[in-house]
Amino acid sequence: MPPGPINAYTTPPLSDRSPADLLRPRVDGGRAPDPISAGRLAATKRLHGVERTVTDWHGYAGLSVTRCVLTGGKSVDKAARDFGARSELERR
Repeated sequence: MPPGPINAYTTPPLSDRSPADLLRPRVDGGRAPDPISAGRLAATKRLHGVERTVTDWHGYAGLSVTRCVLTGGKSVDKAARDFGARSELERR
């Protein structure tokens, strides 16, 4: 063995036990918390219900315009024009 500091890599193990000693009691680290809270799960279900209702009443184009207005920060008029509405009637 080369001279130098003693560490776990250069010295042989002191016993014949492996690092995973099967005689030691098992330790449970506890249950990991659920990454999605109950409130967030309920809000997601409600949002999907609202999206389904908007799609049933106004189709996927209506859902897309609604998303542009609510999450994109666009006005209803601007969102409608972006989706190809040309007349005042189409923008309503």
